[in-house]
Amino acid sequence: MTEEQIANISAINAFRANDKIRDIVGDANVFRVNDTFEHLLWDPVIDGNAPSEGGKPFNAWKRVRAYIDGSIALNPICEGKLRSVLQFIYE
Repeated sequence: MTEEQIANISAINAFRANDKIRDIVGDANVFRVNDTFEHLLWDPVIDGNAPSEGGKPFNAWKRVRAYIDGSIALNPICEGKLRSVLQFIYE
């Protein structure tokens, strides 16, 4: 989106909300992903797209839970991406 388009959308739209979060917490405290959180957990080439039935956030939560429980293994690319997010949060 252009800056003009972003300026004219709702404050709760993701494009505006992300700016608001950055303004509040500071740029150094924001972790950016190239696409969506789901792309940290499903590599479209290796795993196919994240399922959308039931809601992508819910499916992402289920996948993380299954990974933590040891019922699934993430492919090495996704595991590395998830590790980088968790290191950012906890270091």
